[in-house]
Amino acid sequence: MNQENIPILSVSALTSLIKDTLNENFPYINIVGEVSNFRPSSTGHWYFSLKDENASISVVMFKTNTWKVERLLKEGDKIKVLGTLDLYPPRGTYSIKCDSLSFVGTGDILANLEERKRQYEKAGWFDLELKKPIKKYPKKIGVITSPTAAALQDVLQVLQRRAPSLDVVIIPCVVQGSNAALSISKAIDIANIFDLCDQLIVTRGGGSIEDLLPFSEEIVLKSILNSSIPIITGVGHEIDFALCDFVSDLRAPTPSAAAELASSGYYEIANTRKELTTSIKNSFDSKFDYLKEKIYRYDINNLKSILLTKIENNYYRSVNTSNEIELAQNNKVNNYYNRFNLAKLEIESLSPKSILNKGYAIIKNNDNKIIKSKKSLNKEDIINITFKDGDIEAKVGI
Repeated sequence: MNQENIPILSVSALTSLIKDTLNENFPYINIVGEVSNFRPSSTGHWYFSLKDENASISVVMFKTNTWKVERLLKEGDKIKVLGTLDLYPPRGTYSIKCDSLSFVGTGDILANLEERKRQYEKAGWFDLELKKPIKKYPKKIGVITSPTAAALQDVLQVLQRRAPSLDVVIIPCVVQGSNAALSISKAIDIANIFDLCDQLIVTRGGGSIEDLLPFSEEIVLKSILNSSIPIITGVGHEIDFALCDFVSDLRAPTPSAAAELASSGYYEIANTRKELTTSIKNSFDSKFDYLKEKIYRYDINNLKSILLTKIENNYYRSVNTSNEIELAQNNKVNNYYNRFNLAKLEIESLSPKSILNKGYAIIKNNDNKIIKSKKSLNKEDIINITFKDGDIEAKVGI
């Protein structure tokens, strides 16, 4: 081949030629596949992949068309897409601009997973009796994941924050691709054979349904079932699931959540210690303030002030008491004086003299005895008559 006859193109020129070729040869396409990695944006546009067993292509459906779709897409939906091919020059990638879509049925991948799930459940692989208790205070935690995955950093950060003294061993494996299932299974087996830890976390970050398929392979499920070490799985995000979640001893919705569950015992201890520390500090501060107050009370200047205040208070109390006693004495004297006058009046009202003032007189015989009846008198008897203004003697004439 004569290289001199081959024209030299810029990247932009080549990209433009490819775009024109695509548009000329594929003016409109109708394609069937399964939805993967569906990502609706905040602006209303939809981004997802359409794939089959051997290939995948990106699809974008703009807000002006999404309203026509009866519901949101989900992983594994089998759909038919009508649209045009488009090439994005800055990245040199091509995709389908979707004008409309229709649902064909449940995707083969998702349907296959559901069928396998029913089989394993019927076989008893998900039974609660097979679940091993999760250790509350593990001595060493093993993390099975890709050493370059963001999920590993999430797990390590959570463990460092919640249980910094906990030993962690990383058991690397492949988490995506055709060799991933075997790699994950071997990592679990190695952890058990060499007794690398007493608690395992099997994890990876989010992805499409096919990205998570290795965690649903039978070889992985068997290794989890045969593991003598309790296993927590944290695969994908909350909406994702893999069959390993049903076989493991405990399922966490995310890698970070798996680390939180694995370190829950130490976190509780840390919180309890923090609460006790706060309680002790508050108690000490209270005691310290109490002692400061006691010391202040016995300070020489403060004692002088307290003593003067007490003397002054006692002086006022003594003055008030003296006044009260004097007032009480006067009240008692007046009370007795009034009672005496009343008694005097009562006595005087009963005195014979008070009767004389009313015009009566007292008649006595020579023996100075009061004559109460005329029968006790004889003619020529000498009697003494007492009036209010004096006495006179008289002789009985009749």
